[in-house]
Amino acid sequence: GGIGAAAILPVVKSKVDFIVEGMGGNGIGRYGSGGGIDVTLRPDATIAPIRSYHALAGPEVHIGKNLDIYLYGGEEYYQRHFFVSGGTTVGFASPFVNNSGCTVEQTSSTAPSCPNQTRYAFEVTPGFWYRFYKGPAGTVQMGLQYSYSERALWTGIGGAPKGVENQVYTSFRYYLP
Repeated sequence: GGIGAAAILPVVKSKVDFIVEGMGGNGIGRYGSGGGIDVTLRPDATIAPIRSYHALAGPEVHIGKNLDIYLYGGEEYYQRHFFVSGGTTVGFASPFVNNSGCTVEQTSSTAPSCPNQTRYAFEVTPGFWYRFYKGPAGTVQMGLQYSYSERALWTGIGGAPKGVENQVYTSFRYYLP
C-alpha cells in the first residue's frame, strides 16, 4: 500500500501551471514512471514488499494558443530489502552482489555481469509542443524534448555504479476532431 497526491496549480491563469505529484509506500514500484520493482522474496519464499518513493514536478508555460513549453524533473527511490540465509543473500539490492563488471560494456553474447538493483532514478526534461493547426479538421502539432536521465545502483562489491543518458525526442501528431 501507499499514499500519493497530485495537483496542477495555476500560477498565472491560462499562462503558467505548476505540476506536482508524488507517491510513497510499500509495494508500489510499478506506479513510478520507471516501472520499478514491487516485491522480493524472503528466505522462506514469502513476499516482502519494497518501500519506494516517486516524485515529479515542473512548470508548463502556455504562450498563446499554439505553443506550450515545459520543464519536468522527477526522481524514484527504491529501498534496499535483502535477507541473509545459509551464508547467501536473497532479496533486493544485496551489498554482497559483485558490481565490478558494471563499468564494462556488455554485448549480446556475454552474460550480464552487473546484477545489482536500482537505488534511484532521476530525470529532467525540457521541451515544447507547437500546434500548427487547431480547428474543425482536428489538431496538427509537433514536439521536441530533451531528456537527461540518471540511474544509480545500490552499493555492492566493486562500488555503486551510475549510468547517465542524454536523449532527444521529436513527435509529429494529428488528433482527430
